[in-house]
Amino acid sequence: MKDLEAALIQATSVEEAAIAASDAIDELMPGGAAISVDAGHDVGKAVEAFSGQHSFQAFVIAVLVSVGRVLGAWGRVRQSTDDVLRFVQAEREASEAIRGFIREQERGEFRHEAEVRSLFYRLVGIVADPATAVASLMSQAESEIDPLARACLFEGLLVAIMRSGMTWQDEVAMLKAAMQADPTVASRLTHVPFDYIGTSAKANRETVEEVLGVQIQDRDYGSCWPSELL
Repeated sequence: MKDLEAALIQATSVEEAAIAASDAIDELMPGGAAISVDAGHDVGKAVEAFSGQHSFQAFVIAVLVSVGRVLGAWGRVRQSTDDVLRFVQAEREASEAIRGFIREQERGEFRHEAEVRSLFYRLVGIVADPATAVASLMSQAESEIDPLARACLFEGLLVAIMRSGMTWQDEVAMLKAAMQADPTVASRLTHVPFDYIGTSAKANRETVEEVLGVQIQDRDYGSCWPSELL
């Protein structure tokens, strides 16, 4: 994998940083639907780019969010061949690397940047242990004052609730209230179930359907063939 950190250090504009992040995503997810067999190792390299050596920290987290959204895709492949099992193992390694990053950075020095916090909230909701993610995001909801970052926090919370098998009455009530009171929150949450392709708990998926007023297909998408992950 190309050196994401070096590319971001050399970047002199948001456009160049976006290109560097897009290149990293292309390497980690060659077809856009699932990770590469080397992604378990390469995600660790991407994490190292969150170093404080450049002014584009949010782009590093954006790469991790893109990976997190498709983790579990290889686990749904109908054929359990040795090749597929290597991809499944890569997903486990990538997930653990991202969870390690979340644990290290939860109170990190870059959290003064609203954009970084926004992407981090989304990453927590997508990849962290669901119950831990819900508790963490709820603890920060009242203190987040940036409007867009707050909307991203609720986006992460919604995904974490969908992923969890637990009941979250108070948290769901907070989501409803936030959607009704804040158009930015409502606009961020409406698309979430259709953008996230990971697993979800049926009961909580139905709860989210009620909150959003939509019908959501099973996020597992059933079994699939390797060629469908291109």
